[in-house]
Amino acid sequence: MRKLLQIIAAAAIFAAGTVHAHVIPVAANKTQLGNAATNVTRSGQTYSKTFSLGDTEYTDVTLTIWAKGDYDNRPTTDNEFFNLLIDGTSFAHWNASNKLGTGNDGAMIGTITLSTAQWAAISADKFMTVSWNNTPNVQPVSGDYVSFSVQGTVKPATNPGTAVPEPATLALFGLGLAGVGALRRRKA
Repeated sequence: MRKLLQIIAAAAIFAAGTVHAHVIPVAANKTQLGNAATNVTRSGQTYSKTFSLGDTEYTDVTLTIWAKGDYDNRPTTDNEFFNLLIDGTSFAHWNASNKLGTGNDGAMIGTITLSTAQWAAISADKFMTVSWNNTPNVQPVSGDYVSFSVQGTVKPATNPGTAVPEPATLALFGLGLAGVGALRRRKA
């Protein structure tokens, strides 16, 4: 089944031919926190963009990446890699062994779920910087692109539900204590 899905995905990419970017749809019940679709136009290309996260808190944060290009698997000294980082932390370091398709053209596709600790570190300053680069040996071909999408589920507001006594309840309790105190005095 997985092989069939890979073949279908590769066929869709190759059938698109001149498509210069793949827009990653937003998953159900998620919010897009940052995305971009950029053409790969040169060897050793880099990209970076900072996104404001605002005050909303998110859980179940995922990073989806599509990198289409000429990522050949050459000898170690000439390997071609694609790297994607969030706030300087590497989340993808891919080469030809990660791609779908044959020959010099193919796509590397993946979704990465960020741990709670990773997302806490990224979102602490309310900003997220996503950057990517390909190595100098990557030879771009017309139609090569890198697309990414960072998506999360809005964290429900927490209501601790601490019970606060009503004034009437406190007044009755106070009157009861005063009555008990008065009875004790009377007996003494």
